[in-house]
Amino acid sequence: MDILWAAREEIGEIASFLHECWNAAYAHNISPEDLASLSVDIRRESLFSRWDRQGSDFLVMRNNGQMIGTAICGKSATAGDPDDGELTAIYLSPDSIGKGYGHALITRTEEYFTEKKCRYFILDVLKENSRAIHSSGHI
Repeated sequence: MDILWAAREEIGEIASFLHECWNAAYAHNISPEDLASLSVDIRRESLFSRWDRQGSDFLVMRNNGQMIGTAICGKSATAGDPDDGELTAIYLSPDSIGKGYGHALITRTEEYFTEKKCRYFILDVLKENSRAIHSSGHI
């Protein structure tokens, strides 16, 4: 398993991966209309914007070359200290959940925020995502 910084050329693959993970994570909690409203194309454009304008950094976790996880981090866009960091997104493929991969991604983002001299970092979780809420209590 490798966790590496993504290249801009990987954003399309990351968008498709996030789309699949989002649909799997929220299929039972969010209406089909709301899930369908966020297409891969919309997600791709949003990720390019984060990369180009907001200076976000993207981590990609791969196992035998296949993407199994990703995290998006950078300076916080949420109210608070402008030097705080923000973990904007962290996703694992459904078959990678519960195997310690999420912990490895969180550990790498903590290292990132330490390198960036952030005192704190923010992780927003949708109230419908009980698994993430439970996991975030271990950070």
